[in-house]
Amino acid sequence: MDTSETYIKMCEKATEIQALAPSMQTRIHLSMNIFNCSTKDDSAFFWCMDTFEDDDLGNSVLTDTVAIWLPRQDQLQKMVFGVSGDIQGQVWKLYEFVTDNRATCPRVSSMEQLWLAFVMQEKYSKQWMGEEWVEI
Repeated sequence: MDTSETYIKMCEKATEIQALAPSMQTRIHLSMNIFNCSTKDDSAFFWCMDTFEDDDLGNSVLTDTVAIWLPRQDQLQKMVFGVSGDIQGQVWKLYEFVTDNRATCPRVSSMEQLWLAFVMQEKYSKQWMGEEWVEI
């Protein structure tokens, strides 16, 4: 699972994807700001930043949580293909994406980044330009 700064930024800027994020129910701390969270039907990875402030008694109180959903490969694949069992077709479409976009594929360094780039282009006609998703 990619938890790199690049993937976190790609996910954060993919507002269309973040709108699909499952609701967190419980959080299990994995490392740094990465949490495995139970959801209604599954589990999901989130990057979380909690903000605490001291109350009148000097106790730290959670005041805000910023959570960025980090979709797994299978979650990204379902966004494009649904629950279709046509794995050969999925691989072929991904192959076509990579070969048709050789100039942009070097900008990714993990399978999660590749699948996110594929989803964003297929569903939203956007391409990752290093800092932002840009309409193509």
